[in-house]
Amino acid sequence: DFVRWIATHGDDPVVVNDGHWNRQVDNLWWGLFDFDVVARFENYNDDFASILRRLGSPDAVIARGTEKFNETTTFPLSAAFDSELASVVYDFYAADFEAFGYERDSWQRYDSLVPTAE
Repeated sequence: DFVRWIATHGDDPVVVNDGHWNRQVDNLWWGLFDFDVVARFENYNDDFASILRRLGSPDAVIARGTEKFNETTTFPLSAAFDSELASVVYDFYAADFEAFGYERDSWQRYDSLVPTAE
């Protein structure tokens, strides 16, 4: 219900006065700035280490910067999404999907990245 509410009210800053639900292209003023790197959450450690290397950070800083602390338990997105809900999310955040190169059904691919308990 919350996702659907955001999708129907998220364009109105008077109603949704919380930037967490904004499109990232709006938060970042995509198109106004020339970003040379976009890190992806699903590749966080590798992408962050690459950024630190570009900045000339010492190996100790890179190692510390990519350590995991208080790691969130992962779960398959298919446990939270179905095709209909994913479509609502995609329709509202389509500009983000397009700008950052995610396909409409990318949420399904994420499940293959989630480690399974043995």
